[in-house]
Formats: sequence, C-alpha cells, structure tokens
Amino acid sequence: DSIVHSKHIDWATGYGIDVFLVSWDGYNSNKDIQYFNNNLKLLFRNELSKDIKIAILYEGLKFKTTGNPQKPWERDISDPHNLEILLSDFKYLADNYFNDENYFRIEGKPVVYIYGSATYINTKDALEKLQEIMREKIGKEVFLISDHVTPHFFPGQKPEWEREARSFEGITSWLG
Repeated sequence: DSIVHSKHIDWATGYGIDVFLVSWDGYNSNKDIQYFNNNLKLLFRNELSKDIKIAILYEGLKFKTTGNPQKPWERDISDPHNLEILLSDFKYLADNYFNDENYFRIEGKPVVYIYGSATYINTKDALEKLQEIMREKIGKEVFLISDHVTPHFFPGQKPEWEREARSFEGITSWLG
C-alpha cells in the first residue's frame, strides 16, 4: 500500500534515517516472493522515495548446505547450484534495481548487504565471477557487505573464517 510506504518513509526521515535495507530472497515463481518483490518495486516508485535511499538485504535462503555434520550451517557458494542462484539473483537485481537513482551506493557502487554470508565457504572465486558479471551488466562492481562480525572469537583465532570475510568490501554484524 503506497500510503503505508509513504508513512514509513516519513517516519524514518523525520528521525534522520536515510537508508532502508529491504529484505529480498530472490525472484522466482513462488507467489510470496513475487509479492515481496512487487512491493519493493512499489517502494522505489513511491512519491516520497526521493527522500530516502534503498538497498537490498540479500537473504540467500535458497542456497543448499554442504551436508557437513560438523558444520550444518556451511554453504559452499562456489557449488554450481548455489553459484547459479547467486548469479541469477544478482542479474535480476542489476536489471531491476541497481540503476535506480534512489538505490543506495557507496563509492558509486550499489550496496548489497548479504545476510548469512558468515556461513559461506569458497567465496573468493564465486564473488569474483559475480563482480565480473556486474561490471558487464551495470559497468561497475557491487559493494558487498557481509555479516562476518561475531563476538565469539578474536582476530587471528579463525584464519579460514577471516579469509572468507576478506572477499567482501565491508563487514558488519546483523545484530549490531
């Protein structure tokens, strides 16, 4: 509802909030996903959207896990199934959102916050392929932010985890 979008933008900007990160889990024929994707398009077209920037909080919930019983959360992002989902989703985002004037950018690059990316392995090659495709589609890379920050250990304790975190331009904690 455009009235609800307008009210949320008005409330946010009234308190100094100038960027919305909108949850997005890919586009497919699933009616719920279409519903959320169509609402996102309406948000970008809202008459007050000029007052706020919008970026994607990419869920990546369709990625399969590695099946490792020691690390049941682990997702190999270079696995052909997962890589195809990632590339397909980002091509869709590039075609539909990244060039919008209200899309949030850092250093001129569209920002995507990737939720759950701390569970990814083998990210370097997959993200290099993703950035190559983004350079072809939109003429620039995407500024990728990972939720790799964790209070559970200090730098130097998990070198493989830190190596994966370095595949992203920024890191943060989802829970702040």
